[in-house]
Amino acid sequence: MVLKLYCTSTAGGGSGVVALIMKEHNIPFEFVPVAFAPPEREHKTEKFMNTLHPFGQVPVLDDDGFILYESRAIARYLLAKYPSPSGLQLIPPSTDLKATARFEQAMSVETMNNFVAARIAEYEIILDGYERILSKTKYLAGDEFTLADLFHIQFTPLLTLGGYLGDVDLMHNEKRPNVARWWDELSGRQSWAELRAEGIKSTC
Repeated sequence: MVLKLYCTSTAGGGSGVVALIMKEHNIPFEFVPVAFAPPEREHKTEKFMNTLHPFGQVPVLDDDGFILYESRAIARYLLAKYPSPSGLQLIPPSTDLKATARFEQAMSVETMNNFVAARIAEYEIILDGYERILSKTKYLAGDEFTLADLFHIQFTPLLTLGGYLGDVDLMHNEKRPNVARWWDELSGRQSWAELRAEGIKSTC
């Protein structure tokens, strides 16, 4: 059976990250569009909440009747089940305790999820912390690109020029060159560019 991904077609939020992982790992899936806007609000119907997601959110993965929700859980499931054809390892091997600990540490850093212009000062402090991390390692969990980096792709575009804060670009600040370097590499991934241009769609 082909995997089914229930979400909106927009390449944002947790749905975008899950679709990005499937794209990077060449995992075929069927896109099942969920009507978010009124009057449908399909995700809030009794049928959807009783069969797919009890809280009425997306994304939801259906793997031959095995229903899984929450983007981080879906991401870990996919990465465990489908090895990357390119050898890209987004989760370090459990046998490498230090790499795993660094990865879990990076995954535990709460990404910015409440975008209010009045909180720019708070974002600056958070990004200063990221700068300290990224001045010592290439990526958040060390020198290898991991899922911890990938999950930031859903929020940080809103902090760049033309994003939620308008003409404020927090990701490209001369006092945080390593944040800028990290973000440019992350946002420059071909799979992300394709996903943003095409939206989420079936690959089978």
